[in-house]
Amino acid sequence: MGATLFITDPVVAAEYNVHPAEFVWVADNAEAVWLLGNHYAYSLQHRGPLPAAYYVHPDADPFTPFPDFTPPDTTPSTITVTTAQTAANVFDVTFGGTPDTVDAEGRFLAIDDDNAITADASWDQPAGTTPDEAADLLQTELQAFGSDIATQNFGPRLELRGTGGTVLRGVLARVNVAQAEAPAPAPPPEPEPEPPAPPAPEPEPAP
Repeated sequence: MGATLFITDPVVAAEYNVHPAEFVWVADNAEAVWLLGNHYAYSLQHRGPLPAAYYVHPDADPFTPFPDFTPPDTTPSTITVTTAQTAANVFDVTFGGTPDTVDAEGRFLAIDDDNAITADASWDQPAGTTPDEAADLLQTELQAFGSDIATQNFGPRLELRGTGGTVLRGVLARVNVAQAEAPAPAPPPEPEPEPPAPPAPEPEPAP
């Protein structure tokens, strides 16, 4: 879904390739929640006038970029993954699509009500993994965060719920595969052998 945000902090603006006091489209809800909650950006529903260019909120920590979920030299997997908030503190992560013919890598991140990253997990996804199996792989990785996130498996869909005092405000998941390497250029052809030198002329007989 994503959101349109207004950015005034010059460091944050540079990260999103806009000038201070310009709007930017942020495609992922979890990233937008993180930016807003940490006072790095302002929503269209901001109460009162928007701040001026170069304004840095006094409660904002020094800016560190949001984790990159589209690493260079990768493309999206044919296994799709979508996230949706279904109730307060409850999110679904649903896998679909078709199995990859190559190995893939998954990444998951959760934002809590303190606007902090409360879970950051990755998993290796072998070629041929089905949507149900991908959900199992993520659920296995999230066991390390069991004190903060409870999971329930419904085949290709995982239901996530904040627990132990943790309230989930956003989740993000991606599966990527490495781009196929371009074949190495063919070596140049071998040079043609030079033709043999003509035979030396026979000496003429003496008269």
